[in-house]
Amino acid sequence: MKFLFKPVFVFIFLLCSFYANAQRMGQWRTYLPYNNTTKVEQTPNLVFGISDGALFSVGKEDKSIKTYSKIDGLSDYNILHIKYNEARNMLLIAYANSNIDLLINDKIHNISDIKNKIIYTSKTINDIYFYNQFAYLSCDFGIVVLNLQKREVTDTYIIGDNGTYLPIKSTLIKDGKIYALGTNALYSANINNPLLANYENWSQEPTPSATITNESLLLFNDNIFLLKTNGNIHTCSAPDSWSLFESNMKGMKVSNSFLLIYNASEAKSYNSSLVLQQQIGYLLSDVVYSSENCYWIADLSAGITKFIPGISTESFCPDGPARLPCYEMTFAHNRLYVVTGSFWENQQNGYPGAVMILTEDKHWKNFTTSNMYPLLGYSFHNLTQIAVDKTDGKHFFVSSFGNGVYEFQNDAFYKRYDQFNSSLERHNYINDIDSIRTDGVVIDKNNNLWLTNHFASKGIKVRLANGSWLSVDNTSMNNAGQLQSFDKTTVGSNNYKWFNLPRSSSGIFVLNDKNNPANPANFQYRWFDSFTDQDGNIFSAKSYYCITEDK
Repeated sequence: MKFLFKPVFVFIFLLCSFYANAQRMGQWRTYLPYNNTTKVEQTPNLVFGISDGALFSVGKEDKSIKTYSKIDGLSDYNILHIKYNEARNMLLIAYANSNIDLLINDKIHNISDIKNKIIYTSKTINDIYFYNQFAYLSCDFGIVVLNLQKREVTDTYIIGDNGTYLPIKSTLIKDGKIYALGTNALYSANINNPLLANYENWSQEPTPSATITNESLLLFNDNIFLLKTNGNIHTCSAPDSWSLFESNMKGMKVSNSFLLIYNASEAKSYNSSLVLQQQIGYLLSDVVYSSENCYWIADLSAGITKFIPGISTESFCPDGPARLPCYEMTFAHNRLYVVTGSFWENQQNGYPGAVMILTEDKHWKNFTTSNMYPLLGYSFHNLTQIAVDKTDGKHFFVSSFGNGVYEFQNDAFYKRYDQFNSSLERHNYINDIDSIRTDGVVIDKNNNLWLTNHFASKGIKVRLANGSWLSVDNTSMNNAGQLQSFDKTTVGSNNYKWFNLPRSSSGIFVLNDKNNPANPANFQYRWFDSFTDQDGNIFSAKSYYCITEDK
């Protein structure tokens, strides 16, 4: 065998950030997932939904679908809460980083005070409560009061002992008192007191089941409702007379003059006299009541669903990828291929996987557990890489960290490869169904599929263009013989195969198979655990995460 001595690659040794060339905003497109809707809010004409931090709306009458992003004028990304103020025809948008937008007549007004404020604790906004011209924001450090007319922060209440930060879950105002729900206590003060920023003007109120953590608070028909983390909802007209209202619930809200309480599989609606009007069964994350027995549901798999019990069910979801975050992607045949997954996740639970393809006609095709489970019999998770056939964009392979390799033909699942129908091996020390750990699938110039097989006796596998499988015996190839956890695979312009090892004896292994993987006697290879620059300086890195070739 001969050895390679002249590396032709530029190596990226540690995670780094990179910057695209500046482009005008109009030249960008945003692709966000909209099927996993967790919150809904309605206006007279629209129903808004949040899915994985992205915002979209559905027209109640014309059923039109609209998406909103920074390109469309939003000030930030990763939306946490939305709340509609009917008096001002305004949607308040709260982001995970505590930035705030006011959407009024299709115009965005930003209030970034909380986001920009430097404090040494969480600034997360937990709830929004409207009263007169003010919005009371319950935050992880206290209460922030927004003047909606002036569009500015008016006051901040830090009400913990001795003026310390105190997480507030919810806020409401009743009978001249402002109530603030803490994690383990309920606080109140005179709403007309000009010194509410002074913690000494707040007092603690009695709550039921004091040892159970508080979740949220709301006001309906002059009654206070308190939701606990154990699912119990308690109610009172004053905090000294609590009674149990309902159990096994996860959320509650006032919608179109009805009280809605719900859990993951059902919702109940009550009129102003607290008489149960309807109970519906549906898998949901949030719900609003529109009119004429119509519910709009935050559907965890289909966007926003319009549900009229016993009559019709109709779902609305903008076209987009199935999930976030993206783990790996590649571009081929004028298509974008994306996988979500993880490399080190627990095998039993697994990181939810998805194969997402932006097709030639700019529509998304998604493969997730919902449509793969019936074919596989188990969850589609821990995906690590995708490789596309050089001659057919609808033929591709996906590696997984636990369940081997998946093959897709004609944009449909075709076959799973494991130890029984390929050269793949289970983990040397773990002999269970989830131990075929693969990564780094890539197709070379001869349409052979290369990949890494973690903790196997032979850590490099090849599926030849004719469909047969073989293993590359790297046990005698210098230090590479002891390395059982190669990560990614890169094919260079000269068809050399480059493998990085991110942990243990970190380094780079390069292999020239002479365009014949079945003839290892002619292989050339070399192992790099350090590098020498043009001045003779030797350097190395603790971890090698990826490789790219200088074009």
